[in-house]
Amino acid sequence: MYDKMLGELLRKGERKQEIHLQGNAKPMNYSLTVLVRAAKAFLKADAEGLDFRDTVFGEVDRPTLVTTVESADNLVRPPDLDFLDLIEGKYQQMRGALLAMYQLLQFKAIRGSDPSTDALDYVVELGRRNERVAAIKQTVGKKTLYAPMAHVTDRWRKHVTDGQTINPNYYEAAAFEALKGRLRAGDVFVEGSRRFRQFDSYLLRKDTWIGMRKRGETRLAIKGDAHSYLQARAQQIREKFREVNEKFQRGELVGVYKDDDSKLHLEPLEKDVSEEALLAKRKVYNALPRVHMADLLIELNSWTGFLDQFTHLSFHDAPQGEQRMTLLAAIMALGMNIGLTKMAQSTNYTFRKLSWSIDWHVREDTILKAQAVLTNFVLARAFSKHWGDGTKSSSDGVRFKVGVRAANAVHNKAHFGQERGVTLYSHVSDVGLPFYQKVITTSEREALHVIDALCNHETDLDIQEHYTDTHGYTEHVFALCALLGFKFAPRIASLMEQRLFHFGKAGDYGPFNTLIKGTISTRPIVENWDEILRLAASIKNGTVSASLIMRKLAAYPRQNSLAKALAEIGKIEKTLFVLEYISDLPLRRRVLKGLNKGESKNAVSRGIFFGRQGELREKAYEDQTHRTSCLELLVSAIAAWNTVYVERAVTAFREAGEDLPDEYLPHIGNHGYEHINLLGHYSFDPREARPLDDLRPLRTAAEIDDGEELDA
Repeated sequence: MYDKMLGELLRKGERKQEIHLQGNAKPMNYSLTVLVRAAKAFLKADAEGLDFRDTVFGEVDRPTLVTTVESADNLVRPPDLDFLDLIEGKYQQMRGALLAMYQLLQFKAIRGSDPSTDALDYVVELGRRNERVAAIKQTVGKKTLYAPMAHVTDRWRKHVTDGQTINPNYYEAAAFEALKGRLRAGDVFVEGSRRFRQFDSYLLRKDTWIGMRKRGETRLAIKGDAHSYLQARAQQIREKFREVNEKFQRGELVGVYKDDDSKLHLEPLEKDVSEEALLAKRKVYNALPRVHMADLLIELNSWTGFLDQFTHLSFHDAPQGEQRMTLLAAIMALGMNIGLTKMAQSTNYTFRKLSWSIDWHVREDTILKAQAVLTNFVLARAFSKHWGDGTKSSSDGVRFKVGVRAANAVHNKAHFGQERGVTLYSHVSDVGLPFYQKVITTSEREALHVIDALCNHETDLDIQEHYTDTHGYTEHVFALCALLGFKFAPRIASLMEQRLFHFGKAGDYGPFNTLIKGTISTRPIVENWDEILRLAASIKNGTVSASLIMRKLAAYPRQNSLAKALAEIGKIEKTLFVLEYISDLPLRRRVLKGLNKGESKNAVSRGIFFGRQGELREKAYEDQTHRTSCLELLVSAIAAWNTVYVERAVTAFREAGEDLPDEYLPHIGNHGYEHINLLGHYSFDPREARPLDDLRPLRTAAEIDDGEELDA
């Protein structure tokens, strides 16, 4: 909340400046035209030895020039287009909330004191005496106080002070921005916070870690010492560079070529799905029975019992009888975004009953357990082996607009235009079902959340290889995946322009020498090796989530030697991966296939989340999470039901003598939904019409459920 408020403060200033520049474009352009004419006349007089006054005023008369200068002076912005002078009014609106939050939370500096907290403590002390910061040196009561100024940067200084007096609003705003940076950098922590604690407290206790290492219970893929790791990786990098160069010289690197400037390029992969396979897919899906979404869920529950995972919050028992049907209706209402009120109007279940089911049975843990049941069900089907064996997965985000001013919804012109939205980041297994999802801020790097699902799902999946797009990778992700035992295989944009690294002086690798942009710094790795393993083991054993610790590391790479060491390992692993990706065509195809599976899943998510024009209307993060998690559960349900009927259709066609070879089956997939009726059934019965003298009765207060209108 504090982070968002400060971000909003600066965005408001930037937006004010944009509006000013756009709204005054014509007068600014006119002023610039006049001033250019005057300047040209001045330069002409200087070059030709003419009278400056006569030449300039001969081109632009004096009254016009005076008026233009005055107008331009009122319109012009600072040379660096800094917008801090526009935020004072917005800060005054936020001031009370920010100061209350600062006094409520206990901010502590790692080194005992910090310029940002010193300044804000001074502000709070003056506030208790109904005073504000007015000067660098001021008398309050009988005391002479000096305002701490160490937090004021050059950017803020001209707004904060003229040398003696101080603008209190800018003094405080500068301190709050400095505190935000200190929190992110780990120099300041918050007592009792999970996200802003001292860094060491996130990890396994040192005595626990020492015991785990002695017993060999770290559960890490890399267990030796730093020198052994570095020696092995140095050898692998040399061999990989030599291998790709030799393959290139022999013309064996498919899709890799040099242009006229000797620059290397990698061609995009061609589609490898034949028209016959696409025809087979259409044939199979045309044969699937048409089904209502509610009937699909009821049928799937009879096969799997996935509703048993939605245990009561207090009594821990599974829903029974009619409770199950109410729960299914509630899940559909959230997952299809039509809301409980509309579902109550379309069914025999009241708003109160649907809401009760959500409150007592629908939680993140119950949804994930239900998804695990469906994933395991598909994984156990023999037919699913045509799609995968449960060892591969991909992750990607799907964006949703948010129609209310939610705290985590941000502006992103690329995805939402002038509106706000969030991202649903989900992981999809190679058998087609999502097994983990999280609502994140669209401006947040998706890479922070890649590892969470790989370590924390409850399915029978044995993920060994994971795919993402460019937004899903960082060097820290490469490093942690290697330590945790996952093969990380992102599809990186502009791959041949990536920075690759070598140990010491590189050999002669022909055109691939141009890809080497630096050397690995081994010293941070050696010095921090034990802490690196401790960090990875803390993630593996559930002491801290990967997203949280990676966010901390990304915030302060310069101050934290552990972050620097992890980045160096990431450079090693990324270099090895890029070289393998270039030389291994099957790997490139696996990555493409995995990411396409995620895109196919996202298409289903968008298709069934049709209510309210596909917008989220929840302000609370928990409510957004419930709705999007129910959506992903419905996607899993569709994929699981399709798996059974696709298998049945293929068997039927083959028994009838149709030619459906096995190589077509991986392209059929289980994400189709055109055969599923998502809208319900409408009854058009003329006998239901009422004459004007016999209108339907209005509902009484007793018939209206509490809170029903809030969901409308």
